[in-house]
Amino acid sequence: MEQAENILEEYGPKVEAFIASLSWVEWSIAGGSLFLLILIPVIVKQTRKRKALRMAPKLAIEGFQISPLGKDAFLKIKNSGDKAVLSKLDIKGRSDIEVTSAVAGHTLEKDNDYGVLLHINTNGSIKRNFTIELTYLNQNGTVYKQRFPLAYDAPSKPKIVRYK
Repeated sequence: MEQAENILEEYGPKVEAFIASLSWVEWSIAGGSLFLLILIPVIVKQTRKRKALRMAPKLAIEGFQISPLGKDAFLKIKNSGDKAVLSKLDIKGRSDIEVTSAVAGHTLEKDNDYGVLLHINTNGSIKRNFTIELTYLNQNGTVYKQRFPLAYDAPSKPKIVRYK
């Protein structure tokens, strides 16, 4: 604490004199430079994020079939974009449906599809009243999350969870 007071006593008047000697042009240059130093990383981050969204694999649900008894369902996911590696499949809106086939680590090549089996744990039946949420990553390691509401035909756009 005492050291800080000594530094303030020694350099305080010099700093005040320097600040007082600056003209409005020098203040404008300093302010503009500081503004650019703050703005450039934001612009770079937004550009990288837009590029990562353009490079996102194009996943879509090609088919969803419910068995006649309503106890099982078959989900067919198609990739029409770059290679994707599935990491997780979550079911939102229903806690009694479980995924019976392995999803994590499965690679979806371009123009390939992957089938997922779903099974219900209770006495009810599977209906199209839930949302499937896929988490996947592309070749660069960018992680995406995309929702597929089964009540609607259109999936949501992929969202970036983490990008490199």
